[in-house]
Amino acid sequence: MAAPPGPSGDRRGPVLPAELLSAALVGTERRPFTGTATDGLRLDGSGPAALLEGTAVALAYRRAGVVPVTGRAPIEPAPQESAFVVPVAAAHRLALLLTDGGVPGGSEVALGLLGDWLTRAAERGYRVPAELLPSLLDAGRRRAALRPALAAVAGRRGAWLAARRPDWRYLLTEATADPDPADWATGTPGQRLAYLGAVRATDPAAGLELLTTTFDSEDPEDRARLLGTLLTGLSLADEPLLERALDDRRKEVRITAADLLAALPGSGLRQRMAGRALACVRLEGDRLVVTPPVERDESMRRDGVQPRPPQGVGPQAWLLEEILARTPLDTWPAAFDRPADRVLALPVADDWGVTIHRGLARAAATERDPVWATLLADQITDEVLAAQLYDALPPAELARYAARSLRRDPIRAHRLIAMQSGAWPDELAEAVLDAVKALAGGQRHAWHIGELCRSAAPSMPVHFAGRAADLAEKLHADHPDSRQPMVVAQLAAALNFRREMYEELR
Repeated sequence: MAAPPGPSGDRRGPVLPAELLSAALVGTERRPFTGTATDGLRLDGSGPAALLEGTAVALAYRRAGVVPVTGRAPIEPAPQESAFVVPVAAAHRLALLLTDGGVPGGSEVALGLLGDWLTRAAERGYRVPAELLPSLLDAGRRRAALRPALAAVAGRRGAWLAARRPDWRYLLTEATADPDPADWATGTPGQRLAYLGAVRATDPAAGLELLTTTFDSEDPEDRARLLGTLLTGLSLADEPLLERALDDRRKEVRITAADLLAALPGSGLRQRMAGRALACVRLEGDRLVVTPPVERDESMRRDGVQPRPPQGVGPQAWLLEEILARTPLDTWPAAFDRPADRVLALPVADDWGVTIHRGLARAAATERDPVWATLLADQITDEVLAAQLYDALPPAELARYAARSLRRDPIRAHRLIAMQSGAWPDELAEAVLDAVKALAGGQRHAWHIGELCRSAAPSMPVHFAGRAADLAEKLHADHPDSRQPMVVAQLAAALNFRREMYEELR
């Protein structure tokens, strides 16, 4: 293995001073050693023993890399922690996840289980052992999805450590656990975010007052994140600050404010959007007639209507979709005097139906309305938008929809399942195992079993481990030369791994 670089970048490592090297090469009988001064260091003594001792001291001195200096202020020590460290067994399992050691299914499954471990530990108020922080910070650098839970379990030592390496500084912007009132004045961006979020959760009015007082003086990069805390306890009392933020110089702040106002019942923005939508879409007889907006005016810009359509979408269709996506869903039953299913059943003139359904689907995903989401889920072909609707469905409806999709098109269903976060309901787990069994009996999509099992490993309820193991045995009996039984057996092992993980984090 190559030697680490020395202070000058030389990978040969430290070498002996010339006087010591020559005496060592020819021997002290031919070149007696009587002490020497090298690099400002005085080595006293004589004879072979003094040469060996001087060699050890000189090498250690050079390996240190720099000459000690005086007058430099030491680094402040890491702050004291108040949270309990995870139990020893849980810490050992975290180390396995960080090294992929012994994790069923390999590195891809380990990454999913790492996120699950961090979330569980954060929910229980634990922090991780200090010695594992560097590996965790490296994992968070590579995968942003881990960062919120990682910040919660890293403790104050994690933020202290992150401030000392540029590639770990991302942690300083994440909300941390154990917020302290002093953090609002002197903490890192993440600590300030955590404190404001904690205040907002217990006293929304006090949180609003804190943010309103400092909002204009906040760093532009922090304003959007701090504004996002208003989602907790969102009410019409927050509307004046959010309306002011619509005129902010920073695009991210304006988008955050518009999204919050679009989610706030009774807000002026929702009323303005409803007025625009009804001017564009009207009921004539038994069909909808559309007059799309010609261009984005200044009021639309202020309310968050984005100007640039994705590829393949015309500018007028995009503006219409943007307006509908921010229009309250209850606008349509009230305006057309019919329930949601009958609104969606109305024919649309001039092929505007796809645009209208996309806009309504985005509104359903934002409002997390199960009625509209269920009605629209089967009509949307865009996978990302369909997944957002899928996520908005309540657990029972989610399982029903996923099970039906698995039977109809397991390839597309898997893509939706892979986007689904959180624990699965039992019905969805049953549907996945049924799909695995059905796929194993054919040839066309048998390879897809591995993808389904890897998606199931971090989310399928752990009490399905026995059923997965039984299925693996049956597949082995039916297809002894196939790789499929091993993949399903790895799923069973991963579920047992998770069950043990949960027990250790109690």
